[in-house]
Amino acid sequence: MRPVDASLIGPDTNVDALLDRFPEAAAVFLRRRMHCVGCSMARFETVAEVCAIYQQPLQAMLADLNATVRGGSPAG
Repeated sequence: MRPVDASLIGPDTNVDALLDRFPEAAAVFLRRRMHCVGCSMARFETVAEVCAIYQQPLQAMLADLNATVRGGSPAG
């Protein structure tokens, strides 16, 4: 299992790089009905930007992503 710093995924994390490094994070985007998985724009956008686009609460999204890549339960 790879070690994960709790602050690894932040608002400025690139979505494409995030999905490449942590494929399990795709489930978070899909569960929230965010079409970032497979989107050609993902390589240009950050987590904060896609949260604004999809009107998702940033802090809840970050908590969900970080919990998922740590292997814990997603938030809410």
